[in-house]
Amino acid sequence: MSFTPERPTSSEAVLTICLGTDSLSLPFWRQLTLGALDLRTVSTLAEACAVDPAMVLLDKSLLLCAAMEEWRCALPNALLMGANAALDDVDILFAPDFPPLQSRKILQNACETVIQRRRARDSQSALASIEGNLDKLASVGIALASENDLAVLLRKILSEGQNMSDCDAASLFLVNAEEGHITFKLTQNDSMDFPFEERRFDLNSQSIAGYVALTKEPLNIVDAYETPPSAPYGFNKSFDENTGYRTVSMLTLPALNKSKNVIAVLQFINRKKQRDTQLTPGTDTRQDILPFDESTCRPLQALAGQAGVAIENAILHNDVRRLFEGFVKASVMAIEQRHPITSGHSFRVAELCVALTRAVSVDTHPQQRCEVHSEGKIR
Repeated sequence: MSFTPERPTSSEAVLTICLGTDSLSLPFWRQLTLGALDLRTVSTLAEACAVDPAMVLLDKSLLLCAAMEEWRCALPNALLMGANAALDDVDILFAPDFPPLQSRKILQNACETVIQRRRARDSQSALASIEGNLDKLASVGIALASENDLAVLLRKILSEGQNMSDCDAASLFLVNAEEGHITFKLTQNDSMDFPFEERRFDLNSQSIAGYVALTKEPLNIVDAYETPPSAPYGFNKSFDENTGYRTVSMLTLPALNKSKNVIAVLQFINRKKQRDTQLTPGTDTRQDILPFDESTCRPLQALAGQAGVAIENAILHNDVRRLFEGFVKASVMAIEQRHPITSGHSFRVAELCVALTRAVSVDTHPQQRCEVHSEGKIR
């Protein structure tokens, strides 16, 4: 007797069917060509729950250990088949006295129903995830647009990316294409603390970050230790070797400014099955790590787009601020040079006001405000 149900996709895996001891003794199940089916004999509800079956054939032996309502409550996603016509609350009737041809058709329909249910649940879950990511991106966009402190902005970008993708670590590189270098500006890791020093290196395709910066294309690596030998880039293992950490999945994204030039590179490392899982250095943590799939990559790419514009704005804001501060200091120096008696007056007032302001308030730029008080003397 040959029957193979519609083969599920890799995400749906094999369909598990739980049978009682009464059903497994029937010729139909003994002669069945399994294909994508996995038959399990169980004698209690707990045993069935442990394997998370796609279908359960409720025969007399299984109904003696638990009532129909208990099976339905414990296995809400399972298709319940009844071996007795008296059971009117089952999804499908599968009596042992059915002809073999009819039994095969019923089982095939049951498998197709299970697969369609799973796909519907996956679609609903994906839709909910997309809606959640859209809300997150809107909130992140507002937060990034309102932040002008570059250091705070960069940390916020990485933190939001980690929260969106459930990844363990993230790094950020600032790119200076005109001068031909890239700066390893920031990194953070949920599983370990370590000293970090900002580093600058040549902008070339030998590093993963440099390759992404030059090509302007995202790079998704399933396992950092299994990069293709022909790839122009290579994974730097020094951090893993020094700390015992194990880098597995890695997603590296370019962040473009308004002129469509790469201004930064974002790197997200080790997407986890559970956000709060700690990847202990020195242990094999690969079973806790997932690759970056499409549903994760798309929101992070959108984040990278927002980050590029926000970083450019923050850098321009800092440049304008430095220019203004330079103008103020030049003005003060011009005032001080007008008369030797009042020389140093503006700076002394500024120093006293800075000390006073720090003692009584949280004003972060009092010196600039104090130096401006003498600017009117130039007119």
